[in-house]
Amino acid sequence: MQKRKEEFKYHPNAYLERRRNVAKGLKARTKMLEVLAAEMSESEEVR
Repeated sequence: MQKRKEEFKYHPNAYLERRRNVAKGLKARTKMLEVLAAEMSESEEVR
């Protein structure tokens, strides 16, 4: 049985310069950045 590796595109700003960028950290930081971006776009619509 082969394990399927999930293909996940990471946000360019999720990479840290001086840390090991393990997949779990990249995935978590990408999700946080996406939420922040969505929040900012919603706040711009209200104005």
